[in-house]
Amino acid sequence: MKAYIEISVGESNPSRLLLDLHSQSCPRTVLNFTTLLTRTAPNGYIQSKFHRHIPSFMIQGGDFTNGDGTGGRSIYGGGADGEVFADENFHHSHDARGVLSMANSGKNTNGSQFFITFRQTRHLDGKHVVFGRVDMTDDESVKLLDRLEMIRVGSGDVPLVDITITGGGVVRKSKESLDEKGQETNSIDIDQDDDEIDLGDDDGNDNGGDQDDALISTEKFQNTNVPTGPKENGTDSKKAQLQERLRKLKMKINQSRQLNKHEVLSEGERLGSKEANDRYLKQVRKQEKTRKEQESKEIHAKASIGSEYSKKDRMAMMQSGSESIHQAMKKEITEEKNIFSSKDYYNPEGQFRNYENSVKSIRPGNLVPLQSNPDDYHSEQGKQKEREGAMRLASELKRRAQKAEKRKQKSMEFEGEDVSYINKRNKKFNEKIGRNYDKHTAEIRQNLERGTAL
Repeated sequence: MKAYIEISVGESNPSRLLLDLHSQSCPRTVLNFTTLLTRTAPNGYIQSKFHRHIPSFMIQGGDFTNGDGTGGRSIYGGGADGEVFADENFHHSHDARGVLSMANSGKNTNGSQFFITFRQTRHLDGKHVVFGRVDMTDDESVKLLDRLEMIRVGSGDVPLVDITITGGGVVRKSKESLDEKGQETNSIDIDQDDDEIDLGDDDGNDNGGDQDDALISTEKFQNTNVPTGPKENGTDSKKAQLQERLRKLKMKINQSRQLNKHEVLSEGERLGSKEANDRYLKQVRKQEKTRKEQESKEIHAKASIGSEYSKKDRMAMMQSGSESIHQAMKKEITEEKNIFSSKDYYNPEGQFRNYENSVKSIRPGNLVPLQSNPDDYHSEQGKQKEREGAMRLASELKRRAQKAEKRKQKSMEFEGEDVSYINKRNKKFNEKIGRNYDKHTAEIRQNLERGTAL
């Protein structure tokens, strides 16, 4: 699909920028753009200005509400995130000069703002949706793009000269794109397809057929079998009947295309609702998740080299280096710990840990470094420190004895009861179960103990 923007620089006459739009791969984005091309600010692009210009990079416009890059809205208004719509795809790249792309403030925040690049900007790939490019085969478009790049800018990348969109629309190849004055209209009615069959009369004797073709009427047509057309010598002319039927058939095709266009616009409005937009975003996320899972499966399939490797070996090959190192270190630590039991007296790790705890328990709060003079230990101050150390040692031994006694009492506390747990966590869980169900299962347990259960 081809479209155009009429741009006026300062007080000069407008020039036309011809665009090739990717209507097949980005239909939602192109529909948003072409629809806004036919509307006037503050509801469309016409009479809006390009608000941002960075030489050798890009020029940005489309903010027809605020005019400073903080506004604008799409035709899909009323969605979950306001009047924006999701990123359609990133099939096309910012790979050349004249690329037409959507501006945004983050992921899935497309509104109405767009920009045109002055050079290759591949770092924007995957962040902005490319939906068209300037037709570089059109001399007027190339000259206009060069002229836009040469415009001087002030602070904040604002152009010093007003760059205004004075018009725009979709370029159509058929005769229906011309109005009564012979000028191309900015209507976005259905374009003539490249493979569409021309149903016009071959002899050019249409008798006003062109006007009927240009008028895409919404009225209900009569049956084409009704005999109409001129008569020759009181008899129906077969050729005239065929021409009339072809003319009406072509008008019906145009009518169906117009109705289809209205349905597309209506669907766009429906997609702008909150529920529809949420469904669309959910579908996009699901497709992205599926794509990533597929890529992961392909990578794993490549890692699975032949059937001579076991499943464990293939899983090891598919691990990253950091994961493999982490698992190897974890396995080594576990094997070292398993050499000794937790209560083994000869466990070096346990001995060192117990020694550290003992030193911490008897060490004073403010540790004083060792005296360099041995005679100081025989002084009154040295004897006092020795007495304090002995008291701390005695206190620590007493604490250990009390701790051992408590541990012994705790282990003997339930000797007369049935042990229905394997560890403390399981004991707590059984207590919770008992509080809720013991009163309901008391009779069953008694029957089981007496042997009278059924």
